[in-house]
Amino acid sequence: MLIVDPSIYASILVKDENYEKARRFLEQHRKSELATIVTVFVEVAKRSHSRLS
Repeated sequence: MLIVDPSIYASILVKDENYEKARRFLEQHRKSELATIVTVFVEVAKRSHSRLS
């Protein structure tokens, strides 16, 4: 799993100066599992909570 900064997705959504780089990165890694930092925090929180229960 690759941890991807959310700015990559933002660059694609707003088509800023990094749009092409971001698009190429996602194309090159489309078969990989990609997660953003936010997703990782959510997953850690869910697993931590389930261990406490």
